[in-house]
Amino acid sequence: MNHPAPRRRGSLTDMPDNRPPSILQLLTSTIDNAKRLGQAQVALVKAELVADGTAIAQTGILGIVAVGSVGLATIFLLVTLAYVFVQLGLPVWAGFALVTLLLLITAGVTGALAYRRAQTIKGPQRAVQEVENTQRALGIQAAAPQANGPRA
Repeated sequence: MNHPAPRRRGSLTDMPDNRPPSILQLLTSTIDNAKRLGQAQVALVKAELVADGTAIAQTGILGIVAVGSVGLATIFLLVTLAYVFVQLGLPVWAGFALVTLLLLITAGVTGALAYRRAQTIKGPQRAVQEVENTQRALGIQAAAPQANGPRA
């Protein structure tokens, strides 16, 4: 049987390395840790999406069926409304014309409301400001926007 040779106490190989890590070692370690963290987060997102993929697909199908059913119900309701006007004594064409006019008025009002609300949208001003602040802090020059697009 071979036994390892006993180490002598007080030899240089037994002394712990008390030197602090170098800046390069710290930087390399930090970069490696950041990479591992990013990879772990991406792996977690992938795992969650795969696990929920079937549920998402089933929910999407049910949502499409529900929206389609509401659309068909709306069409039948409008046809019913047109025949209500016919029962009130109007010709068939007049009943459908009134329903069409009602739809056009609804589209005009909702379109005007959407246009008015769209005018108030300003975009991500705070996010853009924070990106600019970060660029200034890091000394990065932002590319100046071109007025007439790229030149050939």
